[in-house]
Amino acid sequence: MALNIATDTAFLLASKSSERNTVTLNQSMERLTSGLRINSASDDAAGVAVATRINSDVQGMRMAIRNATDGQSMINTAEGAMVEITNILQRMRELAIQAANGTNSPTDRDMIQLEIDQLTMEVDRIAQSTQWAGQSIFNGARGANELATSHTEAYTTNFQIGSTPNDGDNITVNFYAITSEALDIEGTGTVPTIATTYATGGSGAVAINPTDGKVTLSGAFAADDKITMTINGQSIQTTLTDTDIIDTGAIAVNGSSALSAGEYYITSMGTTDFTTSNSGISASVNSPIADSNDGANGLGSIITVASNTTSLTGTGRVKAIKTDADVNAAADGTQFKVVNDSSVFYDASLGSTSVASGDTTAITEDKTYLVTEGAFVYGSDTFTAGQSFLAASTTTVTASGSSALVEITAVSNTNETSPTDSRINNITSGEDVAITSGKSYLVTAGSLTYGSTTFTAGESFVGSSTAMATASGATAVFSTASDFEAGSVIEKANGLYISTNAKLVTYDSPAAAAQQIVAKLQAEGITGLNLTDNIDGTFDIVLGGNLSVASATDSHKAINSIDLAMQMVSADRAMFGALSNRFDMSISNLSNVAANSEMSLGRLQDADFAAETSRMTTSRILEQASIAMMAQANAAKQNVLQLLG
Repeated sequence: MALNIATDTAFLLASKSSERNTVTLNQSMERLTSGLRINSASDDAAGVAVATRINSDVQGMRMAIRNATDGQSMINTAEGAMVEITNILQRMRELAIQAANGTNSPTDRDMIQLEIDQLTMEVDRIAQSTQWAGQSIFNGARGANELATSHTEAYTTNFQIGSTPNDGDNITVNFYAITSEALDIEGTGTVPTIATTYATGGSGAVAINPTDGKVTLSGAFAADDKITMTINGQSIQTTLTDTDIIDTGAIAVNGSSALSAGEYYITSMGTTDFTTSNSGISASVNSPIADSNDGANGLGSIITVASNTTSLTGTGRVKAIKTDADVNAAADGTQFKVVNDSSVFYDASLGSTSVASGDTTAITEDKTYLVTEGAFVYGSDTFTAGQSFLAASTTTVTASGSSALVEITAVSNTNETSPTDSRINNITSGEDVAITSGKSYLVTAGSLTYGSTTFTAGESFVGSSTAMATASGATAVFSTASDFEAGSVIEKANGLYISTNAKLVTYDSPAAAAQQIVAKLQAEGITGLNLTDNIDGTFDIVLGGNLSVASATDSHKAINSIDLAMQMVSADRAMFGALSNRFDMSISNLSNVAANSEMSLGRLQDADFAAETSRMTTSRILEQASIAMMAQANAAKQNVLQLLG
């Protein structure tokens, strides 16, 4: 065996073992001090990923339990308020039964009415003031300063009761409105002291009936007019703005209302769409919510009512406005609104000739005429509204129905140029016409293809982009400097209006002003104030509820109203009870799953103290032994000195 000192093999072997024992000892000490088997990814790479996922689930479930308990607290708060509403309704019912008795004089019933009115105001106060963590619960989505008007209005919220974003880990809760009007127990209460002042640039006026609280607006109102209402000493000013509210000729519908035959524009007055399947109506309709009728997407439905239809039946509270208004026949200053997507053309320089049905009117050879209303028979051809023709000889045309036409200048349109306004632009077959975006065009003869759509005589369209339209055969196009599209309000002036397919309804400023004032008063949140917009430029102001007990008959009606209100409240309470039990089950399940997941996490990452203590002891002994062996290895080299003797 060779002896050398350059490489101390024995020391290196002992040192390597010492380093390994030190790593093992440090790992054991780390696990014993942290209590965890996995302290870094190097301890268990796969285990780290699994432990992270489980830990995320556990923490999510713990927070979901908190969410569920908060949801249960919110529901308990809501039900507590509903208990008081139920108690109030029970007391109202007692009073109504008392008032129904024949022993009561009118004065006695007046005294009973006082308490009923006060109880109604308390219902509204509870509905407005019941909150959980600053969120109003029972006033729909209106907040605390405006009373909800329908039980279908709801404050909707979602509770996260799971640790995933899946729909199944959410509970949706609807807190339906329980104001007096939502429960249908509002109405003819006490009339407050009302005064008004107004500053208007037009002829607008405001009148108040102190007996029934009816406010009547009349005359012409305009933007920036100021109307101040003082109710029981509280003054609220409304500054009017331009609106597109349509009301003149409106028929309010709740269930059914008689209608004459014709076309009607339907728009909702409530919070739910109006629908009908009445066989005398062209089709079931869906109309926008709360008069959101600006722009193409918000326009109400156009329906046709047959001559044998006695009523407009359906659900929802709507306005039905006839669309047979003639803008040319109206007095100057009258306002109309366009309620469909057909264009209305206006030219101040033109004036049409009206002809009674069956009568004739002279036309001049080589002159061009545009039919603006009805139809005219010329030779063997009939030209309807929106169509033009060239007189081949000096003769007459015969009106088919009440009709009108205008002699108009015709020009030859140059290829790829824009039509000249207030002229009939004759276009050769195959030639192009430059279309301006946002401008309206009426095809009066032949046909014109724009984009992928072909428009024939009598049809109008609006340019959606700067592009070309192509004539198919001999074609004529008419345009004006002023045109009106869906949602536009027309104020009648001298000149000619051409609206061959447009549907118009009268725009009435008193009704629009009334609706704005009602909205402002509601937003101010006067306690106990009940407002009814009658859609006709009038509205009613009362304090208190509509449970009249002025007679035995009224008292019986009041009992029925209260019973229906209690049914609605009881149904809501039953739903809250069911939801509360569901939250209980959810919390129990979450607690169970979280506990089992946490135990799984413990088994995966918790340190085994017995095994780690044994491992640490072994590592410590081996470390001491390896240090001793390194000392022995160093001592063994001393034997070489004997050879050097």
